[in-house]
Amino acid sequence: MKPGFRKIVFILRRYVLPTVTGLLFLYLLWRSVDVAESLRTFSGVRIGTACAAAGIYIVQYFFLAVRWRLLNRGRVGIGSCYAITAVHNMTNNVLPFRTGELAYPYLLKRHFNIGLGDSTATLFYARIFDLVAMVLFFIGSLAFVGRDVLQTIAESKGEILQFTLLVVLIGGVLLGMYVLLDRWANNQDTEKHEGLRGKVRGAFRSLTEGLARVEIVSISVKMFVSSLAIFLARYAFFMYALRAFGIDLVFGESVAASTLAILGAIFPLQGVGGYGTVETGWVLGLVLIGVEAPTALMAGFGVHTFRLVLSVLLAGSTYPILAHDGRKHRGADGPTETPVSQPAP
Repeated sequence: MKPGFRKIVFILRRYVLPTVTGLLFLYLLWRSVDVAESLRTFSGVRIGTACAAAGIYIVQYFFLAVRWRLLNRGRVGIGSCYAITAVHNMTNNVLPFRTGELAYPYLLKRHFNIGLGDSTATLFYARIFDLVAMVLFFIGSLAFVGRDVLQTIAESKGEILQFTLLVVLIGGVLLGMYVLLDRWANNQDTEKHEGLRGKVRGAFRSLTEGLARVEIVSISVKMFVSSLAIFLARYAFFMYALRAFGIDLVFGESVAASTLAILGAIFPLQGVGGYGTVETGWVLGLVLIGVEAPTALMAGFGVHTFRLVLSVLLAGSTYPILAHDGRKHRGADGPTETPVSQPAP
């Protein structure tokens, strides 16, 4: 494949396709929900409740920072872990295609000289514990909303099921298109392909070695507790943020509704800012627990934007801490790459 054509394919799969994905989901919402009615039902933001939600969001970052410090075996200070959390979350919220995940290993490498294999291993373990914590909270929430969800589906005359199936179908088609573009872009001659496979094998070997160095068994209980604390704060933030936008839910209801929004946020083809996919998750989750679709759309958009703004503000305000600690670390330790299993000097 010619270099110029490969660049076009790269742009298509990295930027164009995620943007089209967001626009398609926004169009789907526009066709399925009365946007004018959404604007009419919106009664404004409750400032005091929004401030409470913002406070919980800041505390959630502290729990994330504790977990990153735990995974990195104390090599990175808690202040720097907080800043890394803020920048990592901001890039994940803003950049398309979840490319913000790359910020975490990049920041550890740039400021603390921790190898990419080690940092990627800690990210891998964190995502596993995230999944476990989210599933446990969601299963627990079904005790509060299980009957309501079944009743809402029964009364919707198949509309919710049709909307859900359409969302899944569109997501599957777009994901399939990305996979095809990815394979097309990597359809090179034998020598280059061997070089690519060699890089993949090297990266996998580095990740495997990093997984072994993290010593996850010895910190598994602490990881589990910190992950539960993270999701407790995350779901509490969503509950108060929804109340700020006029939807008064108890904790169990907010867990059930916001879990679909979380899944929409990690959809691998989200566009810039995640707009479209995240709102689709909010509408599905809130409608399933009995909230009217126009109200669900306005609240979902509001909570999404509120969270995005908070992540940008926290990243901008804490990055100087990271830069300062990184300079101190490089001055004290020199250029030697440090695995995460070594204790801080």
